[in-house]
Parts: sequence; C-alpha cells; structure tokens
Amino acid sequence: MRITRLLTIGFLFVISGAFVWQSIASRHEISLLQKQLAVFQDEQQSIRDMVAKLGAFTNPKFQIVSRRDIVGTKTFANVTVECPTGMKILGGGFSIETPNDVKVFSSLPSDGKGNLVDHAWNVMVQNAGLDARQTTAVGICVLAE
Repeated sequence: MRITRLLTIGFLFVISGAFVWQSIASRHEISLLQKQLAVFQDEQQSIRDMVAKLGAFTNPKFQIVSRRDIVGTKTFANVTVECPTGMKILGGGFSIETPNDVKVFSSLPSDGKGNLVDHAWNVMVQNAGLDARQTTAVGICVLAE
C-alpha cells in the first residue's frame, strides 16, 4: 500500500518514500510570497509617508506632552500638563484608569487654578472608588510663532 502526502513546507512532495522537488508549486508559492512582500513594503512606505507628513517624530514645530498622576480614594484632583517654553497649547485630552471610579469634570486649556491659559492643559477628576487610580493629562503643543 502506497501512501502519498504533500508537504507544503520546503515545497516538496513525499511520494512513496522518495523525495521529488516540485518546481511548479515552488514558482507559484514564491510568486505569492513576492506579492505579499510587495504589499507589506507598500504598507510600510505608507506609514513612513504618513509619519513624515504629520512630522510626529521629526517636526520640532509641535510636541505631545503628558503627565500621569495617582488620584487618592474619595478625592478630587487637577492633573495639569504644560508645554515647553516657546510653545502654546493647541489641544489636549485625558486618559482615566477606571471609568466606574474616576469621574471627569473638565478637560480644557487651564492652569488648574481656574484660569484659562495658552500653554497648559488641565483635567479635573474625582476618584469615587476605594482604590487609588491613575489619570493622565495630554497636551498637543505647537511652536509659538
């Protein structure tokens, strides 16, 4: 009784215990791999182009800054992040650890003392939970020209 098996790894057939290279399957599979590689390279180039357009890593005209604070149980806190000297705040936001425990009351360009400013972003939160929780303020700063 002869057993015939196809091994896709290595592009070879095992027929009755004898190894026979199958060149047609090899060329076809290599062609598919080349197409997949071309798609991958195109996707990588697209990512590089997008980063270059946004200037996320090379453009000194803007910078993303953040500050993480631990908010104690049953307390309010202002988490404020400031832009470096010579930069102004363009926008901002926040990240909270547990939405069930941490409540956000405001997220705006403020110094955390009730004053609107052009160089900082403040997030005011309350931790109503029984454990300390994290809150992160994030600001997008641009070069003041």
